[in-house]
Amino acid sequence: MRSAPVQLRAYQGRDIAGIRSSFAGRGRRVLSRSPTGSGKTVQFSTGVAVAAARGIWAVILGHQDEIVRQTSKVLDELGVTASSPPDMTRP
Repeated sequence: MRSAPVQLRAYQGRDIAGIRSSFAGRGRRVLSRSPTGSGKTVQFSTGVAVAAARGIWAVILGHQDEIVRQTSKVLDELGVTASSPPDMTRP
């Protein structure tokens, strides 16, 4: 069951536009940083959703289970099918 569509804050939209502009200008190593709680997961997930709609694959790595779950939830809200590898911590 999907929740309400993700609504970007004004600064998130500006950040995404800047990132897209950097990639359009042939940027290969684009960095964006933002404080804790500012919606970085929503920002990059929105970019992944745009790429997925164009048939472009993305790989997202997370170093904590909570980050992976949060990202998966946002991607689901954006209509992007995400899959996780099997639990590699168990023998």
